[in-house]
Amino acid sequence: MRPPHGGVPGRVGLAFLAYAAVRPDVTAQLRGDTARLVRYVADLVRAGQGAATGRSRVDPEAAAAGLLATMEGLGIYLLNGHLTPEQALAALDAQLSLIFERHP
Repeated sequence: MRPPHGGVPGRVGLAFLAYAAVRPDVTAQLRGDTARLVRYVADLVRAGQGAATGRSRVDPEAAAAGLLATMEGLGIYLLNGHLTPEQALAALDAQLSLIFERHP
C-alpha cells in the first residue's frame, strides 16, 4: 500500500542522493551533514548505554552508521513496494533491539 502522497518525499530524497553522487561539490556538503547525523545518533546510543538501556558492547559510531544505512535501505524498499510499512517497522525494530536492551 502506497502512502497518500505516493512516496514523493522519498523519491525526491533518492533523486537528490543520485544527483549528489555525480556532483563533488554537493557530495562534500552532504558528507559533512551525514557525519553530523551519525555523531548525533551515536550520542543517543551512548546515552542509552549510560542509562543502562543500550548494550555496552555496541560501538556507538558503528551502530549509528548501520542504523542510518538500514533506514535508507528500508526507505527504498518502501518506495519500491518491496516491503509494507509494517514489515519495514518490524525490520527497524529488529535492528534497534541489537543496539538497545528491552525492558518490560
